[in-house]
Amino acid sequence: MTEVLVDQSEPKPERLLSLDIFRGLMVIGMMLVDWPGSWNTRFPLFNHAEWLGITAPDFIFPSFMFIMGVALPFSFHAKKSVGLAPAKVYLSIFRRAVLLFLLGYFLNFCWSASPKVWPIDWSHMRVLGVLQRFAIVFPLVAIAYLHLSTRKLVYLGIGILLAYWVAMTFIPVPGFGAPNLAVLPQGEVAPNLATWFDKTFLHHLVDNYPYDSEGLLSNFPAIATTLIGVVAGTWLRTDDARTETLNRLFAWGVLLVILGYFWGLSFPLSKKLWTSSFVLFMGGWSLLLLSALLWLVDIRIKGSRWISAFAIPRWFGVNAIAGIVIFTFLDNVMSRWPVGKKADQTVCVLKEFLNDRLFKSWLSENHASWVYSVVAILLLSLLFRWFHNRKWYFRV
Repeated sequence: MTEVLVDQSEPKPERLLSLDIFRGLMVIGMMLVDWPGSWNTRFPLFNHAEWLGITAPDFIFPSFMFIMGVALPFSFHAKKSVGLAPAKVYLSIFRRAVLLFLLGYFLNFCWSASPKVWPIDWSHMRVLGVLQRFAIVFPLVAIAYLHLSTRKLVYLGIGILLAYWVAMTFIPVPGFGAPNLAVLPQGEVAPNLATWFDKTFLHHLVDNYPYDSEGLLSNFPAIATTLIGVVAGTWLRTDDARTETLNRLFAWGVLLVILGYFWGLSFPLSKKLWTSSFVLFMGGWSLLLLSALLWLVDIRIKGSRWISAFAIPRWFGVNAIAGIVIFTFLDNVMSRWPVGKKADQTVCVLKEFLNDRLFKSWLSENHASWVYSVVAILLLSLLFRWFHNRKWYFRV
């Protein structure tokens, strides 16, 4: 068999340290948002937007999709360099997709498997999630990258965003009529096509019936988010000096932020719908942060003692999937593990016990919530430092 050819330039053996740190910062951000001492007592800063609009936590997930795209040209060039046959390349793509989906479903299972919810109600077990979105988007983008030029990938991304905009704003919703993105889906009301898809094909297998935060139809614009990363990664992998690419990343970042903002005036920014304006706006900010980290980490301070300031993000960044799985698993277990009774005779779980005894005893409830997160992250980072020192990198 002939090998899969990506391009003919020489491979770059080094990793992009800035990309590992970018990924690690997003893992830390995800833990700050999703690992609070208490969901009921924390600052609004850590909350996702309820429906339309964006908050700081809404930046995290699209950044992960973008980073996956940036890493893809480096990964496939390495596969080409060792002469992998096409069948093995495609097998590795689908193997990774299946493992990611199973890991995501395992985390959903952990959340549902509780002494309070036993036996498990499989008829309401959520199917989709963060890792499941990676699993759906990755093989589609990877195959597109193997068969299309960079210019055609750009056209594909633009086509997806325009098609999604038309579908969400012009196609009547069965049982509702003209779509209304401003209406929060509740009960049996499906006011937009994405929600109608989730309600119709997933039924109650979602996190916020009748819609899912990582729903079916919104996977398509998520492909465009990843394609922005693929284009950026292609530029970086083929530019030795990287100075020109840094300027290009910065310029396109500014342009996409502006385009996304103004498109958002008519097609609202929304993470839950993953609107086309959201793709451009967040893709632009991802380009800006990547260019800043490239300049700082890979050019200015690489090899100096100052690089140690990014040690914790790096430890998490080189083991990002393990970070997501381990912290989610731990939080699920600690949120379910009974350790006694509270004053009102309700069950006290391990997470509540630790938050109350260690932090709420001397901090206000809101401050205790985020301090709990920070301490948990620092303790978990010791495990990931150990992984890094032993060169244990868990990948799928």
